[in-house]
Amino acid sequence: MCDYFSNDELLESPIKRAAYSDRTSYLMAEMSRLAYFKFEGGSNLDEIITQLRSLLPDNNKLPALEAMIRAQVKTLSEAESKAILSEILDQSGFSLIETFSDPATGAQAFLCKRSSQDIAILAFRGTELNLRDIKADIKARLVPVEHKGKTVQIHGGYMNQFASLRKDIIAELARDEAKDLQLFITGHSLGGALAITAVKFLASDITGACYTFGSPPVGTKTFDSDIKTPIYRIVNHVDIVPRLPNPVLVFAIRLFATFIEIVLTPFSSLISQVKESKWFDGLSKGLIDAQKYRQSGYGSYLVGEGNDVRLKYSVSVYDRFIWWAKQFSNLFQGEFKLLSDHSIETYSKKLATWATQRK
Repeated sequence: MCDYFSNDELLESPIKRAAYSDRTSYLMAEMSRLAYFKFEGGSNLDEIITQLRSLLPDNNKLPALEAMIRAQVKTLSEAESKAILSEILDQSGFSLIETFSDPATGAQAFLCKRSSQDIAILAFRGTELNLRDIKADIKARLVPVEHKGKTVQIHGGYMNQFASLRKDIIAELARDEAKDLQLFITGHSLGGALAITAVKFLASDITGACYTFGSPPVGTKTFDSDIKTPIYRIVNHVDIVPRLPNPVLVFAIRLFATFIEIVLTPFSSLISQVKESKWFDGLSKGLIDAQKYRQSGYGSYLVGEGNDVRLKYSVSVYDRFIWWAKQFSNLFQGEFKLLSDHSIETYSKKLATWATQRK
């Protein structure tokens, strides 16, 4: 009879830690969407022009159209942009605490609060169409980082961006305005990866939570072993980004490469030259690293369209097979949902529908 409840230290559960909430998930998706607003000043003009060129590649009037757009689109100062962000938040009962931006790495985030609920929200911006963010995404080699006496393996690009904001974020979280509030951390795409990184190094044991949307994996299978803060990871249908790099696919590529090497054994001298090259060494190490990535947190899937949207906490192998099989027919119809399902607007709309149905 004495074997029951023998460890007294484990009998009190953390009842104040935030459980998953559909309404909170929608709120965090909106905060992640708002993080794309250029609160650091400037405009999205270059992105608009890039998209215009892709839509009208051979139009001889394109230079004149570009000039007209550049003349009409206003470039805002940082103060003007922050004022607009603050106004947007104020309209929904939130107060802007601070924004964070590093021009060198392209990392951005903002911190706000809602005093009526005693919560603070740290939202990271996701990938934009600029070289800095693209470099952060593709800089996928794992790098060792010392943390709490242990070595952590983490995506080099994400760590670099997070590190550029880390000091300023710590300072703001320590101020009276935020230090006693329940903290929620969120982000979409690259922003989700930065949110998980922030949880690891700044908030691994808080009463709040982390919500990510379409986030790629950040580290290896032991990366989140000391994280107590719940990470709620939302994936929309066949969004490809959170599924890359795929360890199974990488293993298949490496296996195929080994097969090719065996087939080309008669040309061993050529194979040796290829293996000794720097690009091959980098590719090999990159594939090995890619195979080590694992997702963190509790995964959930947004499925269905319109009023038939549902959030499923697990998906059968059969359903997943059907999902991917349908993508081949979609391609012939000009529909590429692997990328369109990654849109933060789609995440937000679906979560709003689901939360409204269940409130």
